[in-house]
Amino acid sequence: MRLNVQGELAANRDNFIKGVKATLVAEKPIKLGVHPGIEFSAESPQATFLARVYVVGPRPYMLAAVTLKGKDDGPNINKFFSSFTLTPRR
Repeated sequence: MRLNVQGELAANRDNFIKGVKATLVAEKPIKLGVHPGIEFSAESPQATFLARVYVVGPRPYMLAAVTLKGKDDGPNINKFFSSFTLTPRR
């Protein structure tokens, strides 16, 4: 069985946005090494969300950062996202 990568990325994005009752603001394709992903931002009345979803092998992985509306936590969010790497299994 082959995974529909783009469909899996979109489904994870949509489920996240629905779960936090937000609206999609922007989206762009990204990669973690050779693994495809998307980065998207969303907003609700109380918060802004920045999330990244990657498909690694047969599994999706999501990282998300939430900031209260009106706050700027960009440097910490960038530090958080850049702290993740993939290590091959032994």
